[in-house]
Amino acid sequence: MAKTVKCAFCGKEMVSGFFKGEDKVATLADEYISCCEDCFRHYELDNRNEGCRFAVKVENYKKTNKIRKLSQQQILALYQTYFSQLQICRSKSANAGPMDSLGYFHANDAGWFCTTEFRLGSVISGRDMAKAVDKLEDAPVCAFCADDIGCLTYRVVDKLGTDTGKTLTSAYLFEIRLNDPREMTYRPAVCYMVGTGTAFLNHKRLEAAEASVASTLRVLKDATGAAVQITKVK
Repeated sequence: MAKTVKCAFCGKEMVSGFFKGEDKVATLADEYISCCEDCFRHYELDNRNEGCRFAVKVENYKKTNKIRKLSQQQILALYQTYFSQLQICRSKSANAGPMDSLGYFHANDAGWFCTTEFRLGSVISGRDMAKAVDKLEDAPVCAFCADDIGCLTYRVVDKLGTDTGKTLTSAYLFEIRLNDPREMTYRPAVCYMVGTGTAFLNHKRLEAAEASVASTLRVLKDATGAAVQITKVK
């Protein structure tokens, strides 16, 4: 039976029904949202490029704010915040040009950088992560500059490390935060980095791995000119 519904994005009234319904169904972070055809077309364009990353940002937002489930209205508000900032970033970095790989980050001569956004608590070994570094260009990334870095903190995810196949060398996965995931922004928040250390004792390998990660972050800090301190957290 047909009924009248409103587009979640623009408020347009539509007839909703199984056979002659005017509404479309958009998916935002696994939530089904009723919307009009015009908004659906606009949404599809952005979602094709940003949907995966937005879903990751929502999951991290829920995890850090200890929220089990968000309402449609809350997800829409997060969506509007995220994509409004995305449009601003696009307008600033439109002529940024191609990015050159810096391993875990990419950069160009115009001072724009990009990195991959990760889900908090992702289960991945340091060895597997190290193998995937050269494939990060195919993963959802975001562009950012110095003004988009609110912090530079790092922590080791697995203190036991992973055997690399090289003598007395282990790989350790580190969680890097460039911004607070409790806030929904387009800016990068959570990424991962692998540090390797070579030593006879495991804790010495970990110390060497931490030093390599801190060194990489100093390179990023200097390259971007970000006015934040590099901090190790638990």
